Amino acid sequence: MKPPISPATALAYIDLLTLTLVGFVAFAILMVLPKEQQAATDENRPPGMVSVEIRWPDGLDTDVDLWVQAPTDRPVGYSNRSGLYFDLLRDDLGQRNDGLGLNYENAYTRGTPDGEYVVNLHLYSNAARILPIPVNVEVRAHDARSSRSVWSGSAVLERGGQEITVLRFMVDGARIAVHTPTFHTELRSRQGGYLQ
Repeated sequence: MKPPISPATALAYIDLLTLTLVGFVAFAILMVLPKEQQAATDENRPPGMVSVEIRWPDGLDTDVDLWVQAPTDRPVGYSNRSGLYFDLLRDDLGQRNDGLGLNYENAYTRGTPDGEYVVNLHLYSNAARILPIPVNVEVRAHDARSSRSVWSGSAVLERGGQEITVLRFMVDGARIAVHTPTFHTELRSRQGGYLQ
C-alpha cells in the first residue's frame, strides 16, 4: 500500500503543473506574435539589396556592358567594378574567355539608400557584326527571405559604341517606383571608359 500524499506535496505538484502550463502557453504566444507583427510590417520593409541583370543572345560574339548608378555614388561598370553601393559581378566579353557561351552581366547593391538609380546599356564591341542587339533587363529586390521582380523589359542597341538609359527607379523607404527615362544620362564616359 502506498503512503498517502500530503496536502503540501499535492499543492507542490499542482503548482509545478500550473507553472509548466503557463510557461508553455507563454512560449506559444511569443512564437506566434512576432510572426503576425512581422507579416504586418513586411510590406513596409525596404529591400535589402537590388540586383540588375542583362542578357543578350547566347553564343553571339558581342560585348554589351551594364552600367548602373546608385544615388550619391559614381557609375559602376567594366572600368569601375564597385562603388559605395553597387558591385559589377560579371563583365561578359562576348566569346572571349567564355566556355559556356552565355551572354549576361549582373550587378548587386549592398543596401538601398533612398534616391534615384540609373541603369544603362553600352554596346562595347560587336565582332559578330549583327545589328540590332536585343537585350533583356531585369531588376529584382531582395531581402533575407524573398526576392521579387521590380521590373523586366528589353531594349535594343542599334550601333557600336551606343549607350542608352534603359530605366530609372526611385527608392523611397520600402517603395520602389520605376519610370521610363525621358532623357539619357551618360554613365560610361563619366568614368573615363573607352570610347569607340
